[in-house]
Amino acid sequence: FERNVYGDFKAHQAVHLSISGIQSKVSLKVVNNVLEMTKKEGKFILKPSITYDGIKYGKDSPANEHLTMQIARQLFGIIVAENALVKFHNGDLAYMTKRFDRDGKHRLLIWSYEFTW
Repeated sequence: FERNVYGDFKAHQAVHLSISGIQSKVSLKVVNNVLEMTKKEGKFILKPSITYDGIKYGKDSPANEHLTMQIARQLFGIIVAENALVKFHNGDLAYMTKRFDRDGKHRLLIWSYEFTW
């Protein structure tokens, strides 16, 4: 789909706070072998380049995230989610990753911390 379709979808979504960073993202699901943006039950996350003013290398953010994940997996043997560097129809890059925090419709507890004082 086109980058402006992504923007229109995000503009109509419910606004909620995330502490995961300033990068915009949307959930994707597969419908008839085609990726579609969705508000719930997504299997993937799509993160386009950062377009905020004042961020010098924002257009490179998808490539940076993809490279980082490849280094983590290939050089350090860290288990990471399946991911890819993809393009919108106009050529703009986006980072796509498979969600691993859900099992069907249920959210999984991924992180567990034990603190000792």
